[in-house]
Amino acid sequence: MPPKRTRAQGTGETSRTETGLAMETSKVKSGVRNQAEAKLNQLEHSEAAGTIRTSCKR
Repeated sequence: MPPKRTRAQGTGETSRTETGLAMETSKVKSGVRNQAEAKLNQLEHSEAAGTIRTSCKR
């Protein structure tokens, strides 16, 4: 018995969904990378100024 086709598979909607997910993933990765770079810059400047602080967020 062949697998059932969904409406999404029949209309090309699957590829649009995959493209959308890939774009969202790219945006999230970019955002995380930007946050990491900003934190690294902050730590480097704090270290240079001798004002290193630690924080623990939970």
